[in-house]
This record gives sequence, C-alpha cells and structure tokens, in this order.
Amino acid sequence: MIKKLFCIISITVCSLLISCIVFANEEPISQNQIEMETVFINDEVFYLKTYISNNSDKNEEESRGTITRTKTSNLENSAGQIMISVSVTGTFTYNGSSATCISCSGSSISYHPAWYISDYYVSRSGNSATNYTTAVQNNTYTYYKNVTLSCSADGTVY
Repeated sequence: MIKKLFCIISITVCSLLISCIVFANEEPISQNQIEMETVFINDEVFYLKTYISNNSDKNEEESRGTITRTKTSNLENSAGQIMISVSVTGTFTYNGSSATCISCSGSSISYHPAWYISDYYVSRSGNSATNYTTAVQNNTYTYYKNVTLSCSADGTVY
C-alpha cells in the first residue's frame, strides 16, 4: 500500500513539474503602451495608460486576413496602483480595401475598494469595437471611460 501511495505521489509531482516547465516556456502575450494621459479626479492625480496586445510575428490567421487584438486602459494612482481596468477585444477581417469587426468582447474590473464598476457594455460597428464603462469612486465621483479598438484596411490595429 505504501509503495502504491509513493508511486502515485511521485507521478503527480513529476506531472506538475513537467506542466510548469511547458507553461514556463510559452511566450506570454505582450502589450505595447500606446498612450498615457494625466487625469485629475477630486484633486487627485491619476494616470490613464493604454495598451494594445502585440504578437511579434504574423500568425496563420493574420496571413488570411483576420486579426484579433485587445486594447486595455488602466487608471492608475500616483503610486502606480491600478484603480480600474477597461478592456475590449476585437476580431477583424481585412482585405486591403476595407476592414470589418466580426466579433468583440470586453471586461471592466475594479482593483481598488474605493472604486466600483457601475455599468459597462461592449458593441461593434464597422471596423471598430468599443467598451463603454461607468465607474464610481467613493460613491461621489462618476468616471466614464470608452475604449475603442479599430482596424484599418491593411490590418493595422489602433
């Protein structure tokens, strides 16, 4: 019985180690910061940092005229803590003369107890996808943030 138990534990530990090695070698999706702006809310300074996910190589889907990207805007305090994060993900088709958003999704998350997300929705139109978010700080200040991701006819996402 002890041999069986030892065998099971050994196999489990080996499986976990192999999984860790495999997942550690996967490249994470990188993000390029494309914009930063200063926002003043209730006499406090915040920074709105916007990123677009980036794959360094064109994958097979992109070579067929389809691309998926995520645009994220994080509202950070002066200490660099994220208060809220608003993201939109869009999948686009493009052919050199036009682009169309064929699907979209999004999320709006509060990371700080002084903030909460009161409402958000995601929609697509033409070559764009947008997340419309309403956040509230300390039940006193309402902050509206729209994050729009668009694609040009040549597959450039902005």
